[in-house]
Formats: sequence, C-alpha cells, structure tokens
Amino acid sequence: MSRLANLAPQHMSEAQRRIYDQVVPAATPLEKTTFGLFNPWLRNPGMAECFFKTAQVLRHETALPPRLTELVILATARRWRCEFAWHRHVSLALDGGLDSEIVAAIAANRRPVFAGTDEEPAYDFCLELNDNRAVSDATYARTLEQIGEQQVVELTAIIGYYVMVCMTLTAFQVPRPRGVAPPFTS
Repeated sequence: MSRLANLAPQHMSEAQRRIYDQVVPAATPLEKTTFGLFNPWLRNPGMAECFFKTAQVLRHETALPPRLTELVILATARRWRCEFAWHRHVSLALDGGLDSEIVAAIAANRRPVFAGTDEEPAYDFCLELNDNRAVSDATYARTLEQIGEQQVVELTAIIGYYVMVCMTLTAFQVPRPRGVAPPFTS
C-alpha cells in the first residue's frame, strides 16, 4: 500500500487538476486508475509539470531508438527493484524492439546476451553509473563510439531521470498493480 492516498480529482487544487488533466490522457489504463508516480509529485504541481515535460522529452524527443531508451529504464528499475516502473516499461521495451530474452535476463538479475552492437555498451554505461556512481573511461569511449555524443548525453539524462522516478516510487511505496506477479525473484 502506498504511503500517500491517491488524490481524487474533485479534491485537487486548480493547479493540481491542470497537471492531472495533462498527464491522464497520456497515461495507460492502469496508470489512470493508480496514477502511480504523479500522485506523489502532484503535491507540488510545478514540480509535477516540469517532470512530466521532462519525461515526454526523454522518452519521445531524443536521437536514441526506443529499444535503448527502454533498455536503460529497465536496467535502472531493476537496480532499484522498482516493480511499478518495471511493470510500466516492460511492454514498452518489447514494443520498442528490445529482445524478450534481454528483458528476462535483466529481470532475473543476469547479464543479458546482446545481439546489437549498441545495446551492450549502453547497458554497461547504465550499470556503471547506477552501481559505481561513475563510468569508466573504457566504457565511456565504447559507448561514445557506438551511439554518439548526443546520444550519450541523452542516455545519461534518461538514467538520471529514472533514478529519480524509482526513488520516488520506492520512498512512497507505490506498489505494482494488483494482480500483477512480482517481476523479480531475487
């Protein structure tokens, strides 16, 4: 159970309702009923609006293919053991072209076998940044060579944003949706 009660639209301030009305049309049916991440953030409508716009840019306005975006989102969600974020993004990853065996390996906390030349350096970059709070020169150079400078900047921003997402969901104990099996066994 979440530490915060879901805000009901009829009890929202005008500013909260304005953000809610922007977010809900972009939400999945599940998100419309749980409101997940934006429920905590709506406590500060300006912050929620900024974060919503940031999410839109990072997910839809980068030079990265959806497959790589979702790869690092899933890897970050797994590192944080964030079931809500995992559940939200696993179908997006598969729809974006990420191989189901890679998704299964990440869920099981195993190193995936990568077919694409850009997936492995992006994954290593993500894990080093999450686990070590730094990226080695070798990993940086390999990632830069495979995906390009702008994309490395975007990759870093996506990882950072989803660390914040996972922190928020974890701090307020936003649960995975009812009826959804736990995605992680260890």
